[in-house]
Amino acid sequence: MAYYEWVITGPAASINTVTRSFNYSVGRRSPDDIAATTIGSITLKNANESTFPLTINDEVTFSFRIGLTDYAQITGRVASMDYLDEPGTGIDSSVTVTLFNALGLQSLEELSAASISAGTIAQQITTLNTLTTLDTNYSPFGGTSSYNMAAQTYTGSSTDYVRTLANADNAIIQCSSKTNINYFSYDYGFINPGVTVGRSATATQLGYSDIRRRRFQKPFYNQVTVSSNAVAAQTATNASSVAAYGKKAFNLDTFYSTTAQAADAASWYSNAWSSDAFSFEVDFVVEAQDEDVWTQAGTTTTAGIANITTFAGCLFGAFPTYLTVSYIAPGAASATTVPCILEGVTINATPSSTTGTIYLTPVTFYSRFILDNTLFGILDTDRLGW
Repeated sequence: MAYYEWVITGPAASINTVTRSFNYSVGRRSPDDIAATTIGSITLKNANESTFPLTINDEVTFSFRIGLTDYAQITGRVASMDYLDEPGTGIDSSVTVTLFNALGLQSLEELSAASISAGTIAQQITTLNTLTTLDTNYSPFGGTSSYNMAAQTYTGSSTDYVRTLANADNAIIQCSSKTNINYFSYDYGFINPGVTVGRSATATQLGYSDIRRRRFQKPFYNQVTVSSNAVAAQTATNASSVAAYGKKAFNLDTFYSTTAQAADAASWYSNAWSSDAFSFEVDFVVEAQDEDVWTQAGTTTTAGIANITTFAGCLFGAFPTYLTVSYIAPGAASATTVPCILEGVTINATPSSTTGTIYLTPVTFYSRFILDNTLFGILDTDRLGW
């Protein structure tokens, strides 16, 4: 059995000896959810309040370690503290500390009538970075977005602005850090570590303890209205899905600069998100896994960016990762396999065990090609001509 360890570090040193438990979440549960701003919480012993190791704005790091090597790091800043005082000796008193990631910290910064010029998503993110303390990293790094956003005079949090930008191309916002927000455009591709998810733990498979299949749930929409303050709202309907399942409506805010963009996006969302495919919630026990699965290296599925992040880094940080899920439905004679994308992860840890849940969406929800569509008539990164 491999030796796994979580090392929890405060502003000066390890705080493992006073940590009772911790939990954190990164990412989201489905493509129509928003990425979490609160990264998690940690409960520590409070035997002597005068020497308690954390205070507001302190940095806390969770490091997943195999042997002496760190394979994943999650960081947050202390946002609030709840004290539980045990009557009597106070030996069992504790403090539960809530941690914010960069998304949460950035949400506390309000922009007032900020001028953001028209341009691609990448260009508008570059402008946002000049207006805020924390940066959003657009990926593919140095790339340009296919989507043109209208000029804005914006009042509100830059976190909400980035989320609205992400609606334009169904991007994934990943944030496992206190300092940086990662915006993964669909042009980025997905990290492929060559790992499957199944019933047993092997060197290339994450073994689950439980799997929940979700059908006809988020995202399950067949009538989508795309709005922008620059153009009239556009609505598209998947008529066959409405006939089969009834109307499931969804509204999406964007900064699109043209009516054609809004109409094409409504068409894509109303088709891609009307799929009745299963999405998955998968529970696993960290200690039950084969050590080699955590060290599998990945490459992107599209050309342009090499990524050798280990599977441990991908999973514990909820980076956009391609995973194939295998399950046997009740009464079935053989397994069903479904290619999926990792949306998010929740980790719960105590001194005795670490358990996790990952949230997976079929890749069909990210399929971008629509015939005779000016915005989504795309193969890889080259537009079709007609």
